[in-house]
Amino acid sequence: MKLYFSFPDGQGKTDRRGLSRAAKNAVPGVRLQWREDTLCVTLPGGDFRMAKDRLTEAWRAMGVPVKELPPPVEVPEMKAGRTVRLPVFVVSLIAAVLAASLLTLTFSGAFRKAPALGTETATENYQGKIALIDEIFRQYSLYDTDGNLLLDQMLKAYAAATGDRYAAYYTAEEYAALMQDNNAMSVGVGILVTEDASAGGVRIINVFPGSPAGAAGVQIGDLIVCAGEGEAKITYAEKGYELLMQSLKGEEGSTAVFSVLRDGEELTFSVVRARVQTVSVMGRVMTGHEKIGVVRILQFDLSTPTQFTAEMEALLAKGCTQFVFDLRNNPGGDLRSVSAILSYFLNKNDLIVSTVTKNGTESKSYVKAVSYNGDYAGCSVREEDIGKYRNLSTVVLINENSASAAELFTAVLRDYQLTTTVGKTTFGKGIMQNIFSLAPYGYSGGVKLTTAYYTPPCGTNYHGVGVTPDVVAEQRPESAGKNPALLSDEEDDQLLAAAEVLSNKQQ
Repeated sequence: MKLYFSFPDGQGKTDRRGLSRAAKNAVPGVRLQWREDTLCVTLPGGDFRMAKDRLTEAWRAMGVPVKELPPPVEVPEMKAGRTVRLPVFVVSLIAAVLAASLLTLTFSGAFRKAPALGTETATENYQGKIALIDEIFRQYSLYDTDGNLLLDQMLKAYAAATGDRYAAYYTAEEYAALMQDNNAMSVGVGILVTEDASAGGVRIINVFPGSPAGAAGVQIGDLIVCAGEGEAKITYAEKGYELLMQSLKGEEGSTAVFSVLRDGEELTFSVVRARVQTVSVMGRVMTGHEKIGVVRILQFDLSTPTQFTAEMEALLAKGCTQFVFDLRNNPGGDLRSVSAILSYFLNKNDLIVSTVTKNGTESKSYVKAVSYNGDYAGCSVREEDIGKYRNLSTVVLINENSASAAELFTAVLRDYQLTTTVGKTTFGKGIMQNIFSLAPYGYSGGVKLTTAYYTPPCGTNYHGVGVTPDVVAEQRPESAGKNPALLSDEEDDQLLAAAEVLSNKQQ
């Protein structure tokens, strides 16, 4: 994802170094390309709206006004295409989505009927206006129009113009990929990576069990420096992180070719892409602290509760009696997933979260045994699961990129005084989004939009504020801005601060 910014009064030239440093501190892993007073920012992935806000806030804190620019537009080549009357597509879709009863869910959970939505507040007859514009283009434009492409772009613009920074329209392909990610299944070689700019490549921080990469001999710590073959070869040094990672993607059954550096030696792998179970939880014993287990939760997807308990039981079996739950850079995820994990620490009937919708309707979610089928089976909670980790000595490790469900996890354990929080104030996202499939109405794709505020048991919403840690901990200057996954335990001052808190608890 690329964003473009303009700096007035020649500040893009005079303070380029300071602006670049602020950008890299605000969003680790970004790539910057200057042209006069215009800056192109290539984002490493994740929530681009969140990243955009952090960038502009960092620059404005320096007293530098900044303006976001639209991406460059290229005039398309004249080519044959289908001319489709838009009203047939647009009017019928709007009628289905806005006039029919929508389906609501918790993050992406089970459906229930919602009140019908009308168009009474429209200031113009937008259906007629769209039809008019379509007629003008059909009669006078030099170019034929692709109705499907126009429709997708219009609906993306519709979502962007609602004022909801998290709203989005997904094409059929994008919606399928979104659902696959949430279900913790993906097509690929089976690795977890992060950009390591200082080493000049993409560092592999985990190889998924049973993955094609693992079978081929790929190891944790390998540095990917290039991917592809011949003219299609992409190197990190020339093309950067985003294009290199794009070249590793492909269809199930296709072959990914990439080279890594390992102990100064370059190794090349040919790996057949397959459907693999992604890893959202990683557990290990902290170096130099044989009683402390470190459980890193990368996100809350539908397999996270199952993976979490597996890692906890493995660490308990190794003799760990204290735990650090590392939620740094965790962007959040599914409400049922985080609720299931919280149930392991709370008592039955404890309040987990309250949600308030647009019309003021409040719903409360409590700890209880619950059984799900299908995709949500991994979020089921048995009676014997409730409170099984309640008496453990724990610390939750957070930073400015811990958001949404990660903040809820932190706030709930804090509110029940079951943990100590260490690190930096979190992002501050106390609103929830629902995902709606258009399939029940005969259309492909889906939409996401913000539907409610949610608050932890204390009753104070942290949206726009964040969760403040009990113990503030910064990284040393040489480690600041780096992904914690690239730091050794001895280099990670925030983790060391968490270990100190646990040590004090023992005394």
